[in-house]
Amino acid sequence: MDPKRIGAHIRRIRQHRELSLQGLADISGYSKGYLSKLEHGLAQAPIATLMSLAKALKVQINELFDGQREQSQSSVLTTKAERELIPNSKERPYAFERLAVGSSFKLSPYIIHIDGVTVQDKTYQHDGEEIIHMLSGQCKYRVGTQIHHLRKGDTLTFDATQAHGPIAIEGKTASYFAVFADH
Repeated sequence: MDPKRIGAHIRRIRQHRELSLQGLADISGYSKGYLSKLEHGLAQAPIATLMSLAKALKVQINELFDGQREQSQSSVLTTKAERELIPNSKERPYAFERLAVGSSFKLSPYIIHIDGVTVQDKTYQHDGEEIIHMLSGQCKYRVGTQIHHLRKGDTLTFDATQAHGPIAIEGKTASYFAVFADH
């Protein structure tokens, strides 16, 4: 996924809503400078940031990835070949695969990949709830003040308004299925 494409979608939606960059900054809580970097593809936002921006712009998160979609979908099939892998970046210490490309639903499923090299304890917060299920490997996962040690087969469900995020264990890779549910 090209960050410039996401940025172009954010800019188009913002302009369609007749919001200035400062107006979006005021609504979202992100700085005008950061939003400008996103719109120009110079920054790669974490999923939580994109969810917050989607809420501020009053759209589903997938519209930031795909552009405007038909809202009356009854189902969406994303084949393995259609998944988009978005690599980790300095702003986001994990890579992720989008599993519902083109969806307008409120549930957003991803596979998150932790490389075991980029060990950061970075947290995110957004509206809604989240569930993660460990597919392979192990990592730690912070939710509020608790740190959970997750292994293959473990499932964690939590209120996403709490500070949360994965913590890589040095030398241990991990992949987990995550579903973000927006209200």
